[in-house]
Amino acid sequence: MGAGHGGVGTMNISDGRVVESTDGHIGYKSGSMGTVTVDGLGSTWRNSDILYVGRHGSGTLDITYGGVVSSSRGYIGYNFDSTGLLTVDGPGSTWINSVGLYIGYHGSGTLNIPDGGAVSSSSGYIGLMSGSTGQVTVDGASSTWTNSSNLTVGRFGSSTLNITGGGLVSVAGNLTIDDYAYGNSFVNMTTGGMLALYGDADDSLVDFLGLVDGTDAIRYWDDSILDWADITGATYGRDYMLDYLIEGDLAGYTMLTVDNLLFDVSIDIKPGGYPNSINLDSKGNIPVAIFSTDDFDATTVDPATIILADAGVKARGKKGDLMASFEDVDDDGLIDLLVHIDTQGLVLGDGDVEAQLTGETFDGLSILGTDTIRLVGKSGGLSADAFSSEDTPLSAASSVPEPGTIALLSMGVLGLLLFFRRR
Repeated sequence: MGAGHGGVGTMNISDGRVVESTDGHIGYKSGSMGTVTVDGLGSTWRNSDILYVGRHGSGTLDITYGGVVSSSRGYIGYNFDSTGLLTVDGPGSTWINSVGLYIGYHGSGTLNIPDGGAVSSSSGYIGLMSGSTGQVTVDGASSTWTNSSNLTVGRFGSSTLNITGGGLVSVAGNLTIDDYAYGNSFVNMTTGGMLALYGDADDSLVDFLGLVDGTDAIRYWDDSILDWADITGATYGRDYMLDYLIEGDLAGYTMLTVDNLLFDVSIDIKPGGYPNSINLDSKGNIPVAIFSTDDFDATTVDPATIILADAGVKARGKKGDLMASFEDVDDDGLIDLLVHIDTQGLVLGDGDVEAQLTGETFDGLSILGTDTIRLVGKSGGLSADAFSSEDTPLSAASSVPEPGTIALLSMGVLGLLLFFRRR
């Protein structure tokens, strides 16, 4: 059963109707064109054996608005002269393959899973035989392709697996990419795309890639070159994250998430001062402001996560309270975060002219900010006199004396009062 046996044909399954067949054929003979739509909740096409989308001809299958298609094995672009296009679009839209799924078996196959669609298979193959081409795109939150066994992305043919926009591909068995190293098969990930492989491998990217057979050809979108780049050149925490999952349907899997994970924020080291001179010999603290903008609320930042050049926010008192406060530092009407960094913890060297700040918001968003600095003192290479000649003084609100300094000042004032009273 199907559409386009020898010529041009269509078949629509809608309004909750259920169609059952042994094999399904869309674009059966060479030169034929078939189109099938399974649309709406309850609308179902059950194939007890094989479903061909483009067996010798051209086939298109659209599963939309909660439609369901099932088969033991599915082929998209089965024979050398065939082309197949299958789309599983929207929440509830599902294609279930109990045995295997082949995208580009001998021919050309394309599978799109956008906007919450779901595809499952025991084993999946993209670009299986010589001369074949296959492309799969899993795009959008809740869009999934679940493989309960193995997934091969490019064996003898060329293939691309795109995981974007929060889409998820999971593999319980082995993931193989570009099996024979022809250099024509890739997994491309960006904008929150997620790849889950079974095993505990979140210690490093090397560990995660140890779960991959073939060429490890996973790529991420590099904005600096406006092109795909090998994931091994990406930066952990900025471009990707690894998480070992201990609960839920993917318990026991390690998840690779690829995205621009850092939010760039505006900071000012020693606000009100320039050129931000830092004396590494000091035992004090360095005030740093993280500014709120129309796009970012600095009051959502957790002070305990803030690191400037390897140094954290300084603590004071027996309770170890962090030296941090929320105030409008730049008088723009928005509340900013002002923290005081422990100078002794700074890791900076001769020639450093910038310091980088990282941190996280209370809901887990990573932030990054950078400001210029000038190192002075014995450890910094410049004399401490450079402070007075070029730095604009900090406002009193930005300077927080040490508790010991306050105690000494108080004793001095008390001594002067006693002196004058005796006279």
